[in-house]
Parts: sequence; C-alpha cells; structure tokens
Amino acid sequence: MSVTSRGRGPRDIVEESWNEDILAQCYGLARRVTVADFLDRLKSFLGVSGRMWAATSGRSALREALARTRGHRGSVKKSVLICSFNCISVCEAVIEAGFLPETFDLADRWGRIDWDAIVAQLRSDHHAVVVPHLFGVPNDFRPIRQTATELGVLVIEDCAQTLGGRIGSAVTGTVGDLAIYSFTYNKPISLGGGGALLINNPELEALIQLPDREISLDLEMKEISLFVAYLRGRRSVLERPSTFSRIRRRLLLRDIESQELIPTTGFGSLKAALGIWELEHYAPICDRRNRNASHFSGLPHWRSWHVSDNISPVWLMQKIVPEHPVDVARISRGLQTLGLRVGTFNWPMTLDHSLSLPERPNASYVATYGLDVPVHQAMEDNELELIVNVLKASN
Repeated sequence: MSVTSRGRGPRDIVEESWNEDILAQCYGLARRVTVADFLDRLKSFLGVSGRMWAATSGRSALREALARTRGHRGSVKKSVLICSFNCISVCEAVIEAGFLPETFDLADRWGRIDWDAIVAQLRSDHHAVVVPHLFGVPNDFRPIRQTATELGVLVIEDCAQTLGGRIGSAVTGTVGDLAIYSFTYNKPISLGGGGALLINNPELEALIQLPDREISLDLEMKEISLFVAYLRGRRSVLERPSTFSRIRRRLLLRDIESQELIPTTGFGSLKAALGIWELEHYAPICDRRNRNASHFSGLPHWRSWHVSDNISPVWLMQKIVPEHPVDVARISRGLQTLGLRVGTFNWPMTLDHSLSLPERPNASYVATYGLDVPVHQAMEDNELELIVNVLKASN
C-alpha cells in the first residue's frame, strides 16, 4: 500500500505504507490526538521512558542535540566523529551546530565497522560520535561505550533509516546517550516529514529543549497533500517508457529529483495520528521487508550489507555491493527502464569527498559501486526475482 501503489510498477526505493484513504481517516482522528500521544506511543514501541522531542526533521534533531549539549562536561569541544559513508545531512547538521566533522572509514567494502578501531580514534576533544544504523541494519557499537564515557564523548545513534531492530536484546536507539529519527518520504515510517530526538542519558535532559513547532491541522494537511503530489510526480516518471519517450523520461526524472521536498514547518496532530497508525501496523511491514530482502542473500559475486551475528535487522532497502568493480550505471539504467528504482542513491559520494578531504577507501568503494535495491512492502516476488536475475547476469 502507498499513495501511488498499483498492481504493477513503478516501484520507488522506499514507499510509505499508507494511502490517501488512511490519510483521510487520520485527518478525522487528528482533533483527538496530540503530538505527545505519538511520542508516548513511539517510546512504548522502543521500550524507553526517557524524554523525547518532536523535530521538523532528523537533521534538525541532530543539530539541536549537538548544539544544546555543547560544554555539558564543562569544556567546549571542537569535533564530532561521523562515518564517511553517510548522508550529507549528517555532516551539515554537525557544521550547523558549530563543530568540525571528522570521519572514519568502514572496515570493509560490505558495511562492517571495526568499533575497536574507533575506540583507538576517539579523543577527549571529540564532543560526540554519531553511530550510523543504515538501511535498516543496526550497528553493535557497544565496544566504544566505556571509552566514550571515560573521555566524555556523547554517543548519538542515527536511527533515521532504522526504526526498531535489535542490538542483542536492546532495541536500536536505546543504547546510546541520544538517538535521532526521521519521518520523511524514504524512511521506515513516512509522515511527510518531521523527526524526533530521544534522550537516554538523564544528565542531558535539563540541557535539551527543542522549539515547539506545532502547526494547525489545515496547514499540516496542505503540506502533506503537497508531499503526496511530489511523490506522484516523482514516481510517474518511473513508468516503463515508450521508445520515443526515454530521453524525455530521463530529463523529467532529473528535474524531479533536483527539486526540494516540501519543507516541514511543524509537527502537529495529523502527523501524530498518522504516526500512531503506522506504528500499529509496523510489525507486518517489517516482516515483509525482511522477507523481501532475503532474496538477495548469497548472490554470486555480490555481498549484501553486513549484519552481525547478534543483530536483528529491520530492512528498509537492501544494499548490495559487487565483490569486484562492475558497470553499476548500466545495471541501474536497465532496471530503471523497467520501472524498478535501483541505483547508487544512498550515497553516490562520501562525506570526505564533500569536504574536499582524502577519500576513505572502503567508503569510497561502497559509494561508487553499492546499489540500493527496493524491498518494501509493495514489491512483488516476480519483481524481486527480475532484479536478482539481472544482477546474476551482470558478472
């Protein structure tokens, strides 16, 4: 189910699990629901009791978390440690909060992070380290917790792409000092925008108070309606094109993807009602995504994103990386021609490249050759097998 779903394609990388009928139902419920109700429901889902704030985006949640904890141990530090393979919004949030971003590399080309090596990289002048839980796969960062605490370095879990999942018996987002969440169009639950900040460390609660940006129900409905229109415009150009329209399709897609999403000006009762509905229906969605992701395990000459033995993923999209360089642009074009959105979208360049710093080799390889594959709930088995067969034939 999504606002653009049909029996057959096109398929985006991630699709929301609600449609306009569900949105209308939530609009009717919104006058009896508050933002606090949604945050309480989200905390119950995570099994935590700490303070949680709504934010206009995951980026703003990270920015505020960093800025408002500056000097929490009595001295102002200068740097924040982030993975080189990550969204540019993470880097921008660090800079906007007044810190210098410092990067670390992946331990291999398949997404593993050597947390013992990160321990050796941690310094007392690091304000925080941001743990990337990417593509629905949690990272077991517990080896850094003791050293980080001793050095006064905050550990922030970036859960923008991973809602739920477990590190051992702990739910992702509940192990670090802080955790941030995102609810835009390509996230585990989509509310048309917005985010949240969870405070697990009681020492930080008095320092953090995010601005109250609740908006009127009608304005929020207008923003989400514009969001739906954006999705329809974006996905309309993923249709299987006729011969004469292929060039026009490529130009339209480029123009659509260059547009900014409708900005979220606040988090109100409509997003709250829609968020509660999504959380109530989230478990079967996760099961379906995980089942779909399993189609890509054991593919010859490809590796799927690393999952540690003690990790329980909640796949958002499948990330697969070739064991040796291949023409991923040709593979992507062929599948996109069939209306299947596969490509190097998350992310085609490293943060080091964006900062004009020397490239981290493993992060650079994944950015260049790693393919995002849709495994969301609207994907059908024959579509997944088609992608599998194309990948098998590519080597």
